[in-house]
Amino acid sequence: MGASQPDLAEVLGGSGVEVAAVELLKGLPGGGRSGARVGGRGPRAGVAGGLWARRRATRLATVEPEGSAALAAAIAAGPLVRLEHTASIADGLLPLSVGKRNFEILRSKAEPVLVSDAAIIEATRWLNRDKGLTVEPSGAATTAAVRSGALVPPGPTVLIVSGGNADPAMLAELGAAR
Repeated sequence: MGASQPDLAEVLGGSGVEVAAVELLKGLPGGGRSGARVGGRGPRAGVAGGLWARRRATRLATVEPEGSAALAAAIAAGPLVRLEHTASIADGLLPLSVGKRNFEILRSKAEPVLVSDAAIIEATRWLNRDKGLTVEPSGAATTAAVRSGALVPPGPTVLIVSGGNADPAMLAELGAAR
């Protein structure tokens, strides 16, 4: 049996992952904190590895929906766990498990942060309507963490806002259409 997508080296260390780590560090002179959503596919672990290889003091808040907290559950349990089920408006963040290699990279340095679907919807509306970005709920999770107070930055903070696969009908239903 082959490696699952989250465990593939190409996903953990793809070219975009390396660029993201370098760009994040440009926004965090001298340390700071980064916030990345966790969906189980591997790029966040790759970003984390890239950050920590270049600047060990950088902290990474890993943001997950309350209804899909696979990384937070695994860190709390000690070993990698598989959730029974997941549910969230952030449908790109619904892994039952974060993957073995992801977990190995993130377990000792990640700071899990959980956000409610209400916070994700509010951040999706704010990013789309007020900031003019096209962001799906999964991509708004890090912003939701800060706007809701689940993540209180102690200093310079960079958030990864990704996920432009927004369905216009879904955004309209959420009240996030421009």
